[in-house]
Amino acid sequence: MSVLISTEFTHVNLWAPDQAVLFDAMADALVAGGRVRPTFREAISQRERTFPTGLPVGCGVAIPHTDAVHVVADTISVATLGRPVRFGEMAGHEDAHVDVRVVVMLALSGGNQLGVLKRVIKAIQDDAFLDALLGASDRETLVALTQEAFLPQ
Repeated sequence: MSVLISTEFTHVNLWAPDQAVLFDAMADALVAGGRVRPTFREAISQRERTFPTGLPVGCGVAIPHTDAVHVVADTISVATLGRPVRFGEMAGHEDAHVDVRVVVMLALSGGNQLGVLKRVIKAIQDDAFLDALLGASDRETLVALTQEAFLPQ
């Protein structure tokens, strides 16, 4: 099964005052595009509260995702943020937070999730890659960068 990364689900310098507004913008695009079920938005929020996905790498990255039951077609939505949004730190203490500038929202079926997640984790450990994402001025550039890094060639 192929995974889609497209300009329709990519956001450059998205401004969101908090996680709720950020998730609304990203999940609403996925729902409107028929890639996820309407339950996806709430499922992402609930999972993030229980298992936060903020990673203290580079500029701060979060990888929100949820169960495959909410996914219609495998998609990765990517956003660079105009200002940081606070996320709980993955595997951190309850009060540990990360100010995030890059969000990689995974809408994946069980079969693709682990492989894609491994590639995403590897890519975001590269500061030059994160700098390139933050420097992208348009959706097409963001899509090209993430397709190369996140999807098997």
